[in-house]
Amino acid sequence: MDRLTALETEPFDLTDLAASAQRTVGLVRADQLSVKPETVVVEISVAPVVTTREFKRLAVEVRNVDRPFQLKPARVNLTVRGPQRVVQNLTLDEGTVYVDGATYEPGEHIVEAEVTLPAGVEIVKRDPPVIRLEILEDPKNGARK
Repeated sequence: MDRLTALETEPFDLTDLAASAQRTVGLVRADQLSVKPETVVVEISVAPVVTTREFKRLAVEVRNVDRPFQLKPARVNLTVRGPQRVVQNLTLDEGTVYVDGATYEPGEHIVEAEVTLPAGVEIVKRDPPVIRLEILEDPKNGARK
């Protein structure tokens, strides 16, 4: 018994296992050794493979601004991280990266682009980290362009 370092279990099916689980499995008798109890509870931990992916030159949409504006730069690079099955198929369509100008008055504002991502996916890096949104005075009111 002192030389015993491991016990073998009967095989069990992991097909379609999507979450951590417990299974009761029988022990395989070896070398005429009898073990009690004859079954054990096996804890199976399932975790998604996590990966990162970079998206280059994504257009930044400006929302809720009814005056002329300038956005510099108008494109950003993003690196995201999340479950491989989600990240590898991820598409960032037009409007996914945006700045909401609803609360800004005319003038220059340093802002961070917001990004709509699926649950479980996070931003690792924004390049550049901030962008400049300049909301111009309404030209109808005799202001600059």
